Amino acid sequence: MPGLAVRGTIPAQYRGAAFNVPIQIVYYEGYPVRPPVVQVTPTPDMVIKANQFVREDGLVSSDLLKRWSVQCNSKLLIEDLIAAFSFKMPVFARTSAGNNNPPAVINRPQQFVQSPQSTNLAVPLREQYETKASELISELEVLAKDRVALMNSADSVKQVKSMLREEQYQANSRYSALEQAKNATFQWVSANSAVEAATMPLNQLLPAENLASASLLQSLACEQAYEETANALVEGFGLSRCSTEVFIRALKGLYRDLFLELQRKTKAVQQLTGR
Repeated sequence: MPGLAVRGTIPAQYRGAAFNVPIQIVYYEGYPVRPPVVQVTPTPDMVIKANQFVREDGLVSSDLLKRWSVQCNSKLLIEDLIAAFSFKMPVFARTSAGNNNPPAVINRPQQFVQSPQSTNLAVPLREQYETKASELISELEVLAKDRVALMNSADSVKQVKSMLREEQYQANSRYSALEQAKNATFQWVSANSAVEAATMPLNQLLPAENLASASLLQSLACEQAYEETANALVEGFGLSRCSTEVFIRALKGLYRDLFLELQRKTKAVQQLTGR
C-alpha cells in the first residue's frame, strides 16, 4: 500500500546563514508505531554530501528516527531535522568547476506542500496520528487489564485443582474406611452364623414342620442377598457410578437391615437349638 508523501523544505542555520533543504517525508500504514521515511530530494542544481545523518542516496537517519517510538510525532521530527541539518548541511550547490557550496540563501523558508496523493485528506495529519496514538494507548490499557484478569483466572484454576485433589484424597480415605468397615461387618456376620443348621435333618428345616427353621432359612437368604448388595454398592462406588453421599446412605441402610436380620436369625437359632 503506497504511503502518504509530504514534500517541502527544512530551514537550517548553517555557518550563520539561512538555508532550505528540500526533503520528502513518507508516512506508511502503521504510523506512529512505524517511523516515517525521510529523504533529501535535491534539485538539479544541488548535490548531496553524505554525513552521519544522510546517506549518499538522500535517505535520512537522524537521532529521532533511530530511537523512534509511539510517543514521537511529526513536530518532533521536524525539530530534529532542523537541528541535524544545521549541524551538518546535507546539500550543496552544484558548480561547473566541481566546487560544492551550500545552496543559495533564502530569507523566508518555503512552506511544506502536500503531494497530489494527499489532497483528498480532509483531516489534518496531526489530528489523525494523535487519534491513532490515543486508540493504540487505549488498546494497550485493555490488553493490560486482560492480562491481569488472565493471571487471576490462572490463580483461581490452581486453587480449584488443589481443592479437587484434597477432595479426591478425602474420598479415597472414606472409601478405604468403608471397605474396612465392610470387611469387619462380614467377619462379624460370619462369626455369628456358625450354627449347626447344616447338620439338622431336612424335615426339621421345612417350614411346614418347624417355623423356626423357616425363619432361619429366610434369614440366611437375606444375609446372602445383603452381602451381594453390599458388594455391588462398593463396586459401583469404585467405578464412580454413584456419589459418596448416596453410597454412604445406602450402605448405612443396608447395615441397619442386616443387623435386624441378624437379630432375627439369632432368635431362630436359639429356638432350633433350645438355647
